[in-house]
Amino acid sequence: MENKMQLTDERLTKLHQIEGQLESAPVGKLYVWGTATTAQMITSFVTKNSGLSVSAYVVDDAWFREGTFLDKPIIKASDFLQTVTEHDWVIFGFTGSERAKEMEKKLPSFLRTVYFSFPYSANVDGTWLDLAFYEQYKERFESTKATLFDNTSKQVMDAFIKACMTGNTEELDGFLTEGQYFNELTSSCKPGCFVDCGAYIGDTIECAADFLGDRLNKVIAFEPDPDNLEKLKERMKKLGIGAEKLKLLQKGSYDEAATLRFSSSDSSSGISEDGDVVIETDSVDHAAEGMGEITFIKMDVEGSEQKSLLGAADTVKKYRPILAVCVYHKPEDLFALPELIRNLTEDKNYRYYLKYHGPDLRELVFYAIPQ
Repeated sequence: MENKMQLTDERLTKLHQIEGQLESAPVGKLYVWGTATTAQMITSFVTKNSGLSVSAYVVDDAWFREGTFLDKPIIKASDFLQTVTEHDWVIFGFTGSERAKEMEKKLPSFLRTVYFSFPYSANVDGTWLDLAFYEQYKERFESTKATLFDNTSKQVMDAFIKACMTGNTEELDGFLTEGQYFNELTSSCKPGCFVDCGAYIGDTIECAADFLGDRLNKVIAFEPDPDNLEKLKERMKKLGIGAEKLKLLQKGSYDEAATLRFSSSDSSSGISEDGDVVIETDSVDHAAEGMGEITFIKMDVEGSEQKSLLGAADTVKKYRPILAVCVYHKPEDLFALPELIRNLTEDKNYRYYLKYHGPDLRELVFYAIPQ
Protein backbone atom coordinates (compact mmCIF):
# COMPACT_ATOMS: atom_id res chain seq x y z
CA MET A 1 0.00 0.00 0.00
CA GLU A 2 1.23 3.45 -0.89
CA ASN A 3 2.20 5.83 1.89
CA LYS A 4 0.26 8.90 2.96
CA MET A 5 2.29 11.28 0.80
CA GLN A 6 1.10 9.52 -2.35
CA LEU A 7 -2.59 9.43 -1.44
CA THR A 8 -4.95 12.37 -1.75
CA ASP A 9 -8.57 12.39 -0.65
CA GLU A 10 -10.17 13.62 -3.86
CA ARG A 11 -13.46 14.29 -2.04
CA LEU A 12 -11.73 16.90 0.13
CA THR A 13 -9.92 18.37 -2.86
CA LYS A 14 -13.19 18.78 -4.76
CA LEU A 15 -15.00 20.18 -1.73
CA HIS A 16 -12.35 22.85 -1.27
CA GLN A 17 -12.62 23.75 -4.96
CA ILE A 18 -16.38 24.19 -4.55
CA GLU A 19 -15.80 26.31 -1.45
CA GLY A 20 -13.39 28.56 -3.33
CA GLN A 21 -15.75 29.00 -6.27
CA LEU A 22 -18.75 29.81 -4.07
CA GLU A 23 -16.69 32.32 -2.09
CA SER A 24 -15.73 34.06 -5.34
CA ALA A 25 -19.38 34.12 -6.41
CA PRO A 26 -21.33 35.07 -3.25
CA VAL A 27 -24.67 34.70 -5.01
CA GLY A 28 -24.06 30.99 -5.51
CA LYS A 29 -25.71 28.41 -3.27
CA LEU A 30 -24.98 24.83 -2.31
CA TYR A 31 -27.70 22.20 -2.59
CA VAL A 32 -27.82 18.50 -1.73
CA TRP A 33 -30.01 16.22 -3.82
CA GLY A 34 -31.71 13.78 -1.47
CA THR A 35 -33.03 13.52 2.07
CA ALA A 36 -31.93 10.05 3.17
CA THR A 37 -29.03 8.93 5.37
CA THR A 38 -26.50 9.55 2.61
CA ALA A 39 -27.62 13.17 2.34
CA GLN A 40 -27.19 13.50 6.09
CA MET A 41 -23.69 12.04 5.89
CA ILE A 42 -22.76 14.36 3.00
CA THR A 43 -23.98 17.34 5.01
CA SER A 44 -21.83 16.29 7.95
CA PHE A 45 -18.82 15.90 5.65
CA VAL A 46 -19.35 19.37 4.18
CA THR A 47 -19.81 21.01 7.58
CA LYS A 48 -16.79 19.29 9.13
CA ASN A 49 -14.39 20.01 6.28
CA SER A 50 -15.41 23.43 4.97
CA GLY A 51 -17.10 26.67 5.85
CA LEU A 52 -20.00 25.91 3.50
CA SER A 53 -23.64 25.59 4.46
CA VAL A 54 -26.34 23.70 2.55
CA SER A 55 -29.10 26.07 1.42
CA ALA A 56 -31.76 23.43 0.75
CA TYR A 57 -32.38 19.78 -0.12
CA VAL A 58 -33.78 18.77 -3.49
CA VAL A 59 -35.99 15.71 -4.03
CA ASP A 60 -37.68 14.23 -7.08
CA ASP A 61 -41.25 15.48 -7.46
CA ALA A 62 -42.69 12.03 -6.75
CA TRP A 63 -41.01 11.96 -3.33
CA PHE A 64 -41.68 15.56 -2.35
CA ARG A 65 -43.36 16.29 0.98
CA GLU A 66 -43.69 19.70 2.59
CA GLY A 67 -41.22 20.15 5.42
CA THR A 68 -37.57 20.52 6.31
CA PHE A 69 -34.51 18.29 6.49
CA LEU A 70 -31.72 19.07 8.95
CA ASP A 71 -33.52 22.39 9.59
CA LYS A 72 -33.28 23.42 5.92
CA PRO A 73 -36.06 23.62 3.30
CA ILE A 74 -36.97 20.68 1.08
CA ILE A 75 -37.76 21.71 -2.48
CA LYS A 76 -39.06 19.60 -5.33
CA ALA A 77 -36.96 19.15 -8.42
CA SER A 78 -39.27 20.98 -10.83
CA ASP A 79 -39.26 24.12 -8.67
CA PHE A 80 -35.52 23.89 -8.15
CA LEU A 81 -34.80 23.72 -11.89
CA GLN A 82 -36.73 26.95 -12.45
CA THR A 83 -34.58 28.92 -10.00
CA VAL A 84 -31.11 27.35 -10.15
CA THR A 85 -28.32 29.50 -11.61
CA GLU A 86 -24.89 28.91 -13.13
CA HIS A 87 -23.32 29.93 -9.82
CA ASP A 88 -24.96 27.11 -7.82
CA TRP A 89 -23.58 23.69 -6.94
CA VAL A 90 -25.40 20.41 -6.33
CA ILE A 91 -23.93 17.48 -4.40
CA PHE A 92 -25.73 14.22 -5.08
CA GLY A 93 -26.75 12.98 -1.65
CA PHE A 94 -27.50 9.38 -2.60
CA THR A 95 -25.54 6.21 -3.31
CA GLY A 96 -25.33 5.34 -6.99
CA SER A 97 -22.76 6.78 -9.36
CA GLU A 98 -24.66 5.52 -12.40
CA ARG A 99 -27.83 7.20 -11.20
CA ALA A 100 -25.86 10.42 -10.76
CA LYS A 101 -24.54 10.20 -14.33
CA GLU A 102 -28.03 9.66 -15.72
CA MET A 103 -29.40 12.56 -13.69
CA GLU A 104 -26.64 14.87 -14.93
CA LYS A 105 -27.83 14.30 -18.50
CA LYS A 106 -31.29 15.61 -17.60
CA LEU A 107 -30.14 18.67 -15.67
CA PRO A 108 -29.28 22.06 -17.23
CA SER A 109 -25.83 21.96 -18.81
CA PHE A 110 -24.68 25.01 -16.81
CA LEU A 111 -25.48 23.38 -13.46
CA ARG A 112 -22.39 22.26 -11.57
CA THR A 113 -22.73 18.89 -9.89
CA VAL A 114 -20.53 16.46 -7.98
CA TYR A 115 -20.82 12.87 -6.77
CA PHE A 116 -18.68 11.69 -3.86
CA SER A 117 -17.79 7.99 -3.59
CA PHE A 118 -17.91 6.94 0.05
CA PRO A 119 -17.73 3.41 1.50
CA TYR A 120 -20.99 1.85 2.60
CA SER A 121 -20.23 2.35 6.30
CA ALA A 122 -20.07 6.13 5.86
CA ASN A 123 -23.75 6.12 4.93
CA VAL A 124 -24.64 4.05 8.00
CA ASP A 125 -22.85 5.72 10.91
CA GLY A 126 -20.50 8.27 9.35
CA THR A 127 -17.33 6.20 9.77
CA TRP A 128 -15.27 4.68 7.01
CA LEU A 129 -11.89 3.25 6.14
CA ASP A 130 -9.81 6.42 5.93
CA LEU A 131 -6.07 7.02 6.19
CA ALA A 132 -6.08 7.15 9.99
CA PHE A 133 -8.04 3.91 10.27
CA TYR A 134 -5.72 2.14 7.85
CA GLU A 135 -2.61 3.25 9.72
CA GLN A 136 -4.11 2.11 13.02
CA TYR A 137 -4.79 -1.41 11.73
CA LYS A 138 -2.17 -1.67 9.01
CA GLU A 139 -0.63 -4.89 10.36
CA ARG A 140 -3.98 -6.66 10.40
CA PHE A 141 -4.78 -5.49 6.88
CA GLU A 142 -1.44 -6.72 5.64
CA SER A 143 -1.78 -10.02 7.49
CA THR A 144 -5.14 -10.62 5.83
CA LYS A 145 -3.74 -9.77 2.41
CA ALA A 146 -0.91 -12.27 2.91
CA THR A 147 -3.43 -15.09 3.35
CA LEU A 148 -5.16 -14.43 0.01
CA PHE A 149 -4.37 -17.21 -2.43
CA ASP A 150 -3.93 -15.33 -5.70
CA ASN A 151 -2.36 -12.06 -6.76
CA THR A 152 -5.63 -10.69 -8.17
CA SER A 153 -7.26 -10.96 -4.73
CA LYS A 154 -4.36 -9.03 -3.22
CA GLN A 155 -4.70 -6.34 -5.91
CA VAL A 156 -8.44 -6.10 -5.26
CA MET A 157 -7.77 -5.55 -1.57
CA ASP A 158 -5.22 -2.81 -2.21
CA ALA A 159 -7.49 -1.11 -4.74
CA PHE A 160 -10.49 -1.23 -2.40
CA ILE A 161 -8.55 0.26 0.50
CA LYS A 162 -7.17 2.99 -1.74
CA ALA A 163 -10.63 3.80 -3.12
CA CYS A 164 -12.06 4.08 0.39
CA MET A 165 -9.31 6.48 1.45
CA THR A 166 -9.24 8.64 -1.67
CA GLY A 167 -12.77 8.48 -3.10
CA ASN A 168 -11.30 7.54 -6.49
CA THR A 169 -12.77 4.20 -7.64
CA GLU A 170 -11.18 4.09 -11.11
CA GLU A 171 -8.56 1.45 -10.28
CA LEU A 172 -11.02 -0.63 -8.26
CA ASP A 173 -13.60 -0.54 -11.05
CA GLY A 174 -11.08 -2.34 -13.22
CA PHE A 175 -11.50 -5.39 -10.98
CA LEU A 176 -15.31 -5.37 -11.03
CA THR A 177 -16.59 -8.86 -11.89
CA GLU A 178 -20.02 -10.40 -12.39
CA GLY A 179 -21.22 -13.61 -10.81
CA GLN A 180 -21.47 -12.53 -7.19
CA TYR A 181 -21.36 -15.69 -5.03
CA PHE A 182 -21.65 -17.94 -8.10
CA ASN A 183 -18.53 -18.00 -10.24
CA GLU A 184 -15.43 -20.05 -11.01
CA LEU A 185 -14.45 -20.08 -7.34
CA THR A 186 -17.69 -21.73 -6.22
CA SER A 187 -18.27 -23.96 -9.26
CA SER A 188 -16.90 -26.99 -7.37
CA CYS A 189 -19.70 -26.88 -4.81
CA LYS A 190 -20.83 -30.36 -3.75
CA PRO A 191 -24.49 -31.43 -3.66
CA GLY A 192 -26.12 -30.37 -0.42
CA CYS A 193 -27.85 -27.54 1.41
CA PHE A 194 -27.39 -23.86 0.54
CA VAL A 195 -27.71 -21.41 3.45
CA ASP A 196 -28.71 -17.85 2.57
CA CYS A 197 -28.13 -15.43 5.45
CA GLY A 198 -29.85 -12.25 4.32
CA ALA A 199 -32.12 -13.82 1.71
CA TYR A 200 -33.96 -10.57 0.89
CA ILE A 201 -36.57 -11.46 -1.78
CA GLY A 202 -34.96 -14.71 -2.91
CA ASP A 203 -32.87 -13.37 -5.79
CA THR A 204 -29.71 -15.09 -4.55
CA ILE A 205 -31.54 -18.39 -4.07
CA GLU A 206 -32.79 -18.14 -7.64
CA CYS A 207 -29.20 -17.66 -8.82
CA ALA A 208 -28.15 -20.62 -6.69
CA ALA A 209 -30.83 -22.82 -8.27
CA ASP A 210 -29.68 -21.83 -11.74
CA PHE A 211 -25.97 -22.22 -10.93
CA LEU A 212 -26.08 -25.41 -8.87
CA GLY A 213 -28.92 -27.23 -10.62
CA ASP A 214 -29.41 -30.73 -9.21
CA ARG A 215 -26.72 -30.04 -6.61
CA LEU A 216 -29.14 -27.77 -4.74
CA ASN A 217 -30.76 -30.36 -2.49
CA LYS A 218 -32.10 -28.07 0.22
CA VAL A 219 -32.21 -24.38 1.17
CA ILE A 220 -32.16 -22.53 4.49
CA ALA A 221 -33.20 -18.88 4.17
CA PHE A 222 -32.95 -16.20 6.87
CA GLU A 223 -35.06 -13.09 6.19
CA PRO A 224 -36.56 -11.06 9.08
CA ASP A 225 -38.30 -8.37 7.03
CA PRO A 226 -41.97 -9.42 6.61
CA ASP A 227 -42.45 -7.59 3.30
CA ASN A 228 -39.34 -9.16 1.81
CA LEU A 229 -40.41 -12.54 3.19
CA GLU A 230 -43.70 -12.50 1.30
CA LYS A 231 -41.92 -11.74 -1.95
CA LEU A 232 -39.42 -14.48 -1.17
CA LYS A 233 -42.22 -17.01 -0.67
CA GLU A 234 -43.76 -16.12 -4.03
CA ARG A 235 -40.38 -16.48 -5.72
CA MET A 236 -39.84 -19.92 -4.19
CA LYS A 237 -43.23 -21.05 -5.52
CA LYS A 238 -42.28 -19.98 -9.04
CA LEU A 239 -38.95 -21.82 -8.70
CA GLY A 240 -40.69 -24.95 -7.51
CA ILE A 241 -38.79 -25.00 -4.21
CA GLY A 242 -41.38 -26.47 -1.88
CA ALA A 243 -41.61 -27.07 1.84
CA GLU A 244 -39.81 -30.42 1.63
CA LYS A 245 -36.75 -28.63 0.30
CA LEU A 246 -36.95 -25.23 2.00
CA LYS A 247 -36.53 -24.07 5.59
CA LEU A 248 -37.71 -20.47 5.57
CA LEU A 249 -37.02 -18.50 8.75
CA GLN A 250 -38.56 -15.10 9.48
CA LYS A 251 -35.48 -14.37 11.54
CA GLY A 252 -32.12 -12.71 11.26
CA SER A 253 -29.02 -14.88 11.34
CA TYR A 254 -27.00 -14.34 14.52
CA ASP A 255 -24.98 -16.26 17.08
CA GLU A 256 -27.99 -17.12 19.24
CA ALA A 257 -31.75 -17.13 19.49
CA ALA A 258 -32.65 -13.61 20.62
CA THR A 259 -35.05 -10.69 20.20
CA LEU A 260 -33.43 -7.60 18.71
CA ARG A 261 -34.37 -4.34 17.03
CA PHE A 262 -34.19 -4.19 13.26
CA SER A 263 -34.00 -1.26 10.86
CA SER A 264 -36.17 -1.92 7.81
CA SER A 265 -35.14 -0.04 4.67
CA ASP A 266 -35.64 -2.16 1.56
CA SER A 267 -32.38 -3.84 0.47
CA SER A 268 -30.21 -2.24 3.17
CA SER A 269 -32.01 -3.49 6.28
CA GLY A 270 -30.09 -4.61 9.34
CA ILE A 271 -29.96 -5.11 13.10
CA SER A 272 -29.80 -1.75 14.89
CA GLU A 273 -30.39 -0.47 18.42
CA ASP A 274 -32.48 2.32 16.89
CA GLY A 275 -34.42 -0.05 14.62
CA ASP A 276 -38.11 0.44 13.94
CA VAL A 277 -39.01 -3.28 14.06
CA VAL A 278 -38.48 -6.02 16.67
CA ILE A 279 -37.21 -9.28 15.17
CA GLU A 280 -36.23 -12.77 16.24
CA THR A 281 -32.80 -14.19 15.48
CA ASP A 282 -31.31 -17.66 15.33
CA SER A 283 -28.03 -19.33 14.48
CA VAL A 284 -27.05 -21.27 11.38
CA ASP A 285 -25.95 -24.12 13.65
CA HIS A 286 -29.49 -24.45 15.01
CA ALA A 287 -31.20 -23.98 11.66
CA ALA A 288 -28.97 -26.60 10.03
CA GLU A 289 -30.27 -29.39 12.24
CA GLY A 290 -31.96 -32.04 10.12
CA MET A 291 -31.03 -30.39 6.80
CA GLY A 292 -28.24 -32.77 5.83
CA GLU A 293 -24.83 -31.69 4.60
CA ILE A 294 -24.31 -27.92 4.41
CA THR A 295 -22.14 -27.20 1.36
CA PHE A 296 -22.50 -23.44 0.77
CA ILE A 297 -23.11 -20.52 3.17
CA LYS A 298 -23.63 -17.00 1.85
CA MET A 299 -23.74 -14.01 4.21
CA ASP A 300 -24.90 -10.48 3.46
CA VAL A 301 -26.49 -9.34 6.70
CA GLU A 302 -25.76 -5.61 6.81
CA GLY A 303 -23.06 -5.62 9.47
CA SER A 304 -24.05 -8.69 11.49
CA GLU A 305 -21.67 -11.01 9.65
CA GLN A 306 -19.39 -11.53 12.66
CA LYS A 307 -22.23 -12.70 14.89
CA SER A 308 -23.61 -14.84 12.07
CA LEU A 309 -20.24 -16.52 11.53
CA LEU A 310 -19.95 -17.29 15.22
CA GLY A 311 -23.41 -18.85 15.02
CA ALA A 312 -22.23 -21.04 12.13
CA ALA A 313 -18.99 -22.22 13.76
CA ASP A 314 -20.02 -25.83 14.39
CA THR A 315 -21.52 -26.16 10.91
CA VAL A 316 -18.36 -24.85 9.26
CA LYS A 317 -16.15 -27.18 11.26
CA LYS A 318 -18.36 -30.20 10.62
CA TYR A 319 -19.16 -29.83 6.91
CA ARG A 320 -16.40 -27.61 5.44
CA PRO A 321 -18.82 -25.60 3.27
CA ILE A 322 -17.97 -22.90 0.78
CA LEU A 323 -18.21 -19.49 2.48
CA ALA A 324 -19.05 -16.29 0.62
CA VAL A 325 -19.17 -13.39 3.08
CA CYS A 326 -19.64 -9.67 2.41
CA VAL A 327 -16.82 -7.68 4.01
CA TYR A 328 -17.72 -4.03 3.31
CA HIS A 329 -20.41 -3.07 5.83
CA LYS A 330 -18.01 -1.87 8.54
CA PRO A 331 -14.49 -0.38 8.29
CA GLU A 332 -12.98 -3.32 10.18
CA ASP A 333 -14.80 -6.03 8.19
CA LEU A 334 -11.99 -6.35 5.67
CA PHE A 335 -9.63 -7.79 8.26
CA ALA A 336 -11.83 -8.86 11.19
CA LEU A 337 -14.13 -11.17 9.22
CA PRO A 338 -11.31 -12.94 7.32
CA GLU A 339 -9.52 -13.43 10.65
CA LEU A 340 -12.60 -15.09 12.10
CA ILE A 341 -13.10 -17.24 9.02
CA ARG A 342 -9.48 -18.37 9.14
CA ASN A 343 -9.92 -19.34 12.80
CA LEU A 344 -13.03 -21.38 11.95
CA THR A 345 -11.37 -23.12 9.00
CA GLU A 346 -7.96 -23.67 10.58
CA ASP A 347 -6.52 -27.05 9.50
CA LYS A 348 -9.50 -27.57 7.16
CA ASN A 349 -7.53 -27.01 3.94
CA TYR A 350 -9.17 -23.84 2.63
CA ARG A 351 -8.05 -21.21 0.14
CA TYR A 352 -9.09 -17.58 0.48
CA TYR A 353 -10.01 -15.08 -2.23
CA LEU A 354 -11.41 -11.56 -2.54
CA LYS A 355 -13.66 -10.35 -5.34
CA TYR A 356 -15.24 -6.99 -6.02
CA HIS A 357 -18.72 -7.19 -7.54
CA GLY A 358 -19.57 -3.49 -6.90
CA PRO A 359 -20.15 -0.86 -7.93
CA ASP A 360 -19.93 2.12 -5.55
CA LEU A 361 -17.60 0.47 -3.01
CA ARG A 362 -20.15 -2.26 -2.28
CA GLU A 363 -20.39 -6.02 -2.76
CA LEU A 364 -16.84 -6.86 -1.74
CA VAL A 365 -16.93 -10.61 -1.01
CA PHE A 366 -14.45 -12.79 0.85
CA TYR A 367 -14.51 -16.38 -0.40
CA ALA A 368 -13.30 -19.36 1.63
CA ILE A 369 -13.06 -22.37 -0.68
CA PRO A 370 -12.43 -25.89 0.69
CA GLN A 371 -9.95 -27.91 -1.35
